[in-house]
Amino acid sequence: MPSRVSSDPLTIKLIRDYNMATDEKDSSSPPKKKARASPPASIEEAELLNGIADKNTGNNRAEGRDTKETASERSADDESSAGSEHLPKDEDEGAAQDVSGDGSSKQKKSVPQSSSSSDSKKVPPIPQQLVDHTYTDYAIVDEDDLHLLDENPSLLPKASSATEEKIREELKGMTCTYGPMKKNAGGVVQPFPGKLLEVLDRGDLGDIVDWMPHGRSFIVKKPKLFTSDVLPRFFKQTKFLSFTRQLNLWGFKRITKGVDGGSYYHPLFLRGRPYLAMRMRRQKIKGTGMKLTPNPDAEPDFYNDYESLPPLNSRRIL
Repeated sequence: MPSRVSSDPLTIKLIRDYNMATDEKDSSSPPKKKARASPPASIEEAELLNGIADKNTGNNRAEGRDTKETASERSADDESSAGSEHLPKDEDEGAAQDVSGDGSSKQKKSVPQSSSSSDSKKVPPIPQQLVDHTYTDYAIVDEDDLHLLDENPSLLPKASSATEEKIREELKGMTCTYGPMKKNAGGVVQPFPGKLLEVLDRGDLGDIVDWMPHGRSFIVKKPKLFTSDVLPRFFKQTKFLSFTRQLNLWGFKRITKGVDGGSYYHPLFLRGRPYLAMRMRRQKIKGTGMKLTPNPDAEPDFYNDYESLPPLNSRRIL
C-alpha cells in the first residue's frame, strides 16, 4: 500500500487540479474553460481527495463565523457609543441603577432640587397695633366750671392745681358737637353720645344697660334685650354690631379683664357729666383697615387709680 506523503506525485497532481478548479473564477485573466479533474484511480486516492475537500470547507465555515461575530460585536459597540451621545451629561457619566431581587434593573428618577430658602421671597411680618388705653381724668374740672369755660372763661375761679390748669386749657381747644355751644354737629340735633347718656340716665333700663359702680364706664348686661327693645327705640338700629361700630367711631374703648370686663369707656363720657360728653367727636374715617390687638395690661383700673363719680341724684323715667 503506497504511503501518504506530500511528495507523492499523485497527491501533488490532485491538489493542483483542485486548486485550479476553485481559483479559476478569481483570476483577472479572461475566464478559461473549467478543467475537469480526472477521476481517482483508486479508493485511497478518493479518500485522500475527500479529506482535503472537507478540511478546506471547514476552514471556510470557521472563517465565516468569525467574520459574522466580529461584525456583530462592532455593530453593538457602535450602537452603544451612539446611544451614549444622546444621553444627558449626568446620565452619560454613569446613571445609577437599582437592581431588584429578580435581576431586573430600574433606572433612578432624577429628583429636581428645591431652591434654597435664602432664595425664596421672604414675607415681611404684619405689624400689630395695640389698643391705646391712655386715660385722662377730665372729671377734675367741675361741671359748673365747664359752663363758664364755654360761656365766659374770664369768670372761672383759679385752678386748684397745675394739673387742673392743664386740663382746662386742653378742654378749651375742644369744640362742642351739641348742646348750648354746639358746632359741627353734622345736622344732628342730638348725636350718639347724648342719646346714650339719656338711656343710661333712665331708671327703667338698669337691668339691661347701666353704669359700672365707679361711673366711668357702662356695660350692656343683656345684649339680646338691648338689641330687640333699646336699639330700635332710641338709636333707630336693629343690630348690636351697628351699635358697637358707633362706639368705635366715637372713640370708646372696651375693657377685657377684671370686674369691668365687657364694659366700654371714654375719658369724656362720665356719669352725671353731660357737658364733657358734648366735646366728643366722631371719627371721619371709618377705621384704618387694621384690627387692633387687645392690650389688657394697659387697661385703666377705675377702682384703685381714679376716684368714683357720685351717683345720680335722680333718674328720669319716661
